[in-house]
Amino acid sequence: MPNPRSRLLSSVAAVSISALTLATFYLLRNYGPEKAVWRFHHAALSGDQLEVARVTMQSPNTASVQILESFLREADKASPQVISYRETTTEAYFSILYRVAKFPGRRFVVNWIVEDTQPAGWVIDSAKTLNVSPGLPIFLHSGISPPAIGHYFPRKSVLG
Repeated sequence: MPNPRSRLLSSVAAVSISALTLATFYLLRNYGPEKAVWRFHHAALSGDQLEVARVTMQSPNTASVQILESFLREADKASPQVISYRETTTEAYFSILYRVAKFPGRRFVVNWIVEDTQPAGWVIDSAKTLNVSPGLPIFLHSGISPPAIGHYFPRKSVLG
């Protein structure tokens, strides 16, 4: 028969470990560069400007942020695919392939740049993202079909 004292200590240890695990996951739920990109996508599609402000370096009313939000609303929500990813200690680079419904059969790459700003954590630099995603501003304003693939960052493949 187990000792009641050891049973109590085992229960306290299990509860403590569970609480520590839950607290760790809660604190890290919005951490990391990939989470910043995901949060921006979600905020842009839901129109949550407060969240857009939290995950971008630039203000939500700047042209670069608005262009990226507009593009995401045009892109097929079910098709984004990460085709390359690189990370340094202070920056991460994601090349994400999108399909755009008004151009069937065509694909477009957005090269997301995410920076680690110590006080705010990982945030998207929308101005740099536009600078390294040629054709994105022109595509949105003129309706010109984007290049078939576009260029993307040198590969650290996430596909295998």
